[in-house]
Amino acid sequence: MREENPAARVHASYYKRIGWSEPVPEKLVDYVLELVPEGARLLDVGCGPGVLLREAKAKKKCEVCGVDFLPYFVNRLRKEGFEVKLCDIERENIPFKRRFDVITMTEVIEHLFDPLSVLRKLHRKLKRGGYLILSTPNTFSLKYRLMFLLGRNIFACQSPLHIRFFSKNILKRLLDQAGFVADKWNSFGWLPLSNKLFGKAIFYRAGALDSLFSLYLVV
Repeated sequence: MREENPAARVHASYYKRIGWSEPVPEKLVDYVLELVPEGARLLDVGCGPGVLLREAKAKKKCEVCGVDFLPYFVNRLRKEGFEVKLCDIERENIPFKRRFDVITMTEVIEHLFDPLSVLRKLHRKLKRGGYLILSTPNTFSLKYRLMFLLGRNIFACQSPLHIRFFSKNILKRLLDQAGFVADKWNSFGWLPLSNKLFGKAIFYRAGALDSLFSLYLVV
């Protein structure tokens, strides 16, 4: 019998309270899809309600699979015909024998107690030349720094389920230790007017400004 994970119980209670649906920023999904090649074999880790699985299958003709540790999401997606498996990624190995062209893990790493162990598991499941697309809130953005200086609770803006907070440098160090080469960084969700004042190109080329203004880090 599968041992119940207390974290899964807490997550299930939270999602049940909000109706099993937490909005995924549309811009984040679009951002990730831009990085996914047409027809790729894709694994979405922490697939939740399956937004990325549906979009990758419909728009990029990907062969999609998913894992999540909440039975509600897994059962619902299976009924829709998706290949999704129940898996506690921190306690168990990825339950697929095949390797993948792309693994996505969006807004998940901040929920993990041992992110390095999980990243190493993902590295082993990638084909040679494959890559991981990972996103996490940028807690060190200018927005949160200003809130902190003004005495505001910066964590009130994020999910109460988040237990870790990452800067670009911390995330890069973890990825290096797991065997990844973090050679492409993107971000979005910068402060209002920042695009108008500086233009998008600056945020792709200038790492310091990118990390300062963006609300999400995508690697």
